[in-house]
Amino acid sequence: MFDLEHALLGVATLGLGGVAGYGVWRDKDKVAAERKRYEGQPQALIARSHHLYTLADTSQWIARFSHFRRTKAERRDKGAIWFRFRIEKGEDGDVWFWLIVPEDRKKGVEGTLPPTLEWHEVPPERKPRIRLDPKVRMFVTARHALLPFAREGKRDPLVTLLRAMGNNMAVEIAFSPIDESEALRRVKKEHQKADPELRGRGQGNVWADLASQSLAELGAAFTGKPAGKTTSNRQSAKPVVLPHQKRQIGGVVRRYDELRELFHVTIQFEGDEPHRAKPYFQGMLGALVDLSAENQFVSSKQAKPFVMSAEELAQLVHVPSPDAWAKMPVIREHAQTLRDDEFAEGVAIGYLRHPTQASRLVRIPHEQFTRHFLMTGMTGAGKSTTLMFLLQSIAMDWVQQTPGNPKPGLTLIDPAAETTLIFLSRLQAILPEDSPLWKKIHYISFSNRDYPVALNLLQVLTTEAIVATLSKAYGGGARIDEIIDMCVQAFKEDDEVQHVLAGMIPMLKDENWRLQVVRRLKSPLLRTYWEQTFPAQAKNPDYYAPVERRLRPFVTSSTALYFGQPEYALPIRQWMDEGHILLIDVKALSGELMSLIMGGLIEQYYHVALTRPESTSLTHFLLVDECHRVQTDIMAKIIDETRKFGLSLGMITQSVEQFSGVLKKEIKDVLGNFFSLRVGAESARIMADLTQGHFTPEYLRALPDNVAAVYTVVGGEAHSCETQAPPPDVYEGFAPNARVVNFFDKPALRKRYEELRAFGYELQKELGRPAHEAEERLNFYLEHGYWPDGEKAQASKRKRQRGLTAHDLYG
Repeated sequence: MFDLEHALLGVATLGLGGVAGYGVWRDKDKVAAERKRYEGQPQALIARSHHLYTLADTSQWIARFSHFRRTKAERRDKGAIWFRFRIEKGEDGDVWFWLIVPEDRKKGVEGTLPPTLEWHEVPPERKPRIRLDPKVRMFVTARHALLPFAREGKRDPLVTLLRAMGNNMAVEIAFSPIDESEALRRVKKEHQKADPELRGRGQGNVWADLASQSLAELGAAFTGKPAGKTTSNRQSAKPVVLPHQKRQIGGVVRRYDELRELFHVTIQFEGDEPHRAKPYFQGMLGALVDLSAENQFVSSKQAKPFVMSAEELAQLVHVPSPDAWAKMPVIREHAQTLRDDEFAEGVAIGYLRHPTQASRLVRIPHEQFTRHFLMTGMTGAGKSTTLMFLLQSIAMDWVQQTPGNPKPGLTLIDPAAETTLIFLSRLQAILPEDSPLWKKIHYISFSNRDYPVALNLLQVLTTEAIVATLSKAYGGGARIDEIIDMCVQAFKEDDEVQHVLAGMIPMLKDENWRLQVVRRLKSPLLRTYWEQTFPAQAKNPDYYAPVERRLRPFVTSSTALYFGQPEYALPIRQWMDEGHILLIDVKALSGELMSLIMGGLIEQYYHVALTRPESTSLTHFLLVDECHRVQTDIMAKIIDETRKFGLSLGMITQSVEQFSGVLKKEIKDVLGNFFSLRVGAESARIMADLTQGHFTPEYLRALPDNVAAVYTVVGGEAHSCETQAPPPDVYEGFAPNARVVNFFDKPALRKRYEELRAFGYELQKELGRPAHEAEERLNFYLEHGYWPDGEKAQASKRKRQRGLTAHDLYG
């Protein structure tokens, strides 16, 4: 008979069971998702160049992982804690090491890292290229789950494993700390299993016998009578233990001392193609024989956890010394890892040379650049590449200016011409052809004979400086120096005519020309010399012939018209305040003229800077390539005095050893920024001294191509890093249609240089005067003693500032 009550009870029971089952199933999925969330993401373990693997230090590090066990409550939601150490050998054979830590233990593990290791997230574009098939793998386990492996040997077992790995292969070692109570239980069980005596008597009897013996010994101590024999003493002889069993027993007993530092471990090998990977897998398994002792590694069809101590595990879970394994990412000496707020604003000088931050630009603030900089590097080391990167960064910021909000400008003095042309191509690549900013870009090439720019040296150099420079350049003597000195003094005292150096020749040879000047002189000493002393001696042309020979370059050379005009055509103060760009190609100048002209120009920048408002002036970069060829002691004054006035002096040279003692001392004491590419032995020694020993000579001599060691001092604290810059490509066309010229297409490159030179010459027309006109004016002046159109000094002469002295030039 159908029992409705029992039937309903059965249905209810089934319903409750179903609900409970559904809840368990639902909670299981929730727990699985939660555990997945806490697995962690791979981050690269990268060694610094001075990293040295030692088993003792690494064992201590691995042992600290045992402190990150999860509580029972945590394990219900997140599961047991598992750390993963992955080794990946990419397509190119480079090996990367990854440590994967659950998110809830990441901060703690990060604090345990050895000082010679860094742990970084790696951007996708920087991750190594590797092909892996998840189905192609081999599991590795231990022959015995708990017996120990070999300890430190003569070789690093990991390096042996790396040599056995093929490209596109990986090894993953997962490890989880064991609770101390569980570890003790497992060791006791394994001890009983390995020891025949314990196995025969049972573990419970053993501990009972031990307790009985202890009580008997305690009673004997009170009564003074010897303890009687216990049951175990009356038993038969111990079972025979074979040698291999003794070793196993000893290994298990050793585990009692390691209870706090034991880990569950799984190992698997991964590859790309089955037929290629399997032979490598066998070799990799064989490479682990170095760890064989009481226990050995064997292959398995599935992941079977086994036990390793921190010391045993450390032999596999570490980053080898760079000397032992070179094909891996390494953070070189001085190649610092930068925080987000470090070197983040200002002028970029290159990309950080770092395994995981290679796309990170290194920037130095404009204010820091006003402490000036020295860039040095031997030929072919990449000095021009780094300089071009810096120029490009300044230009990218410069084109963002708006009316009333100028950006920092620059002046580049280039003795090779190539840098100015490449930079001109970069400006075309970022500026449309019709941009109004072209009005703020100026170009001077002393190779351009069609439009010479007026650079009258008598306006910017003192008498002493001119005498000293001509004497140094062409040789001198008391008589020659006296003639030049008196001539220059007379020209500077003449208030009606603005003279040029070329006028010294008719001053010496043409009496009528000379008398015009003498009549306007006020100094009795000068009048006496030119009216009496010189005429008496000049009856013999040999008296002034040496002077005439020294002055010929200012009359007959291809650059004579640059110095044969009465004006000085560069409004430096205006250009500095408004943020102009001035490119000067001095390739055509002789060494003597280069020193004379550029010395005067640098002097002008110094004096103009001192007239600007303090602390609020727009930064202007004065960049002098091959600086040792035009060095003057005025550079030391710029370094020492112009920081507050916004002038940044950049000295670029391959021969820092040729700097004067005064300049080197100021660089060492005051200069705030050093960029050194690879240098020779002597320059390396000097740079090490200039950076207060921060860089060693050996380090500077070993820098790779296009890598700059950056050293900057901010607030008395030294910072350093390494940067790398891409090749200085030449562009053709204006924005937005500019494209890179193929460097290996030499005809196209030569053609592009000619186009850029012609474009620069067009810019120079705005500053220069047509050559034929300048020549006519100079010839008129040399014939008549004044300029055509009634140009007299009081009408056209600029207010003089203190000129460059001989001491400033030559110390």
